[in-house]
Amino acid sequence: MADIRKVVLDTSGLDRLIVSLPANAAKLAGDAARAGERYAKDLFSQPAHGRTYRRGGRVHVASAPGSPPAIDTGTLANSTRAEPVDDLTWRISFATEYAFYLEYGTRDMAARPFAKPTRDAVTDFVKRRMAEIVP
Repeated sequence: MADIRKVVLDTSGLDRLIVSLPANAAKLAGDAARAGERYAKDLFSQPAHGRTYRRGGRVHVASAPGSPPAIDTGTLANSTRAEPVDDLTWRISFATEYAFYLEYGTRDMAARPFAKPTRDAVTDFVKRRMAEIVP
């Protein structure tokens, strides 16, 4: 008859994981923020399907309502930055005076969301990477 009073649990893999978590978490935070910055800039670079008009001697195709903003001057894309706050906290900023209005819209313009889709993409990125780190 087997003795079932003693259970041995091998935690060596867990111990190694716990020791590596701070470095992995800091790297993951930076990687996720930089991926988010790239994602947002890629959103701005997608072909626009909105209204076409002339301004300043050139033709611009605006984004359609509900689509990410189309690049016009490049100011929004160039202001997009992933920056560390501390080891585990990063901020993706869109540093233009009009980013808020594009994201949420105004009474005269429908929203052209880009921050929320970027946040969702970063969340998915972190989930995928966490699954690789902690199978």
